[in-house]
Amino acid sequence: MPKDDDGEPEVRECTVCKKDFIPNSSAQKVCSYLCRREKARHCTRINKEKRKHPERYADYCQICGITENIERHHEAGKEFLLCSNHHKLITYGHPTLKELFLEMKANIEYFEKLPQNKADCLSGNVNNL
Repeated sequence: MPKDDDGEPEVRECTVCKKDFIPNSSAQKVCSYLCRREKARHCTRINKEKRKHPERYADYCQICGITENIERHHEAGKEFLLCSNHHKLITYGHPTLKELFLEMKANIEYFEKLPQNKADCLSGNVNNL
């Protein structure tokens, strides 16, 4: 039985049901047989899906990288994860994802040409855009 610094039995929190328990070994992470089975079932199913379809489990918009309000968009038999803004743009405005990607790439190239600091702007060291 694992013990803490005072020699008392160590109390842990079960990773499945969040109840406190005293482990029988230093490797024990769950409190019971039922929790162990639930953890194995959940981990196996999720890991199998992640290996099979990693793009479904990305946690960011595939266009801008934002991590909030992620939605699934289906186009040409493929699934994309987009923030709600880009999903609405594609659904109601832009005809295709390809067009939006090209527009985003052009915007990035434009902003990379802009002066990087205030001194360049004030001195007139501005590249031709």
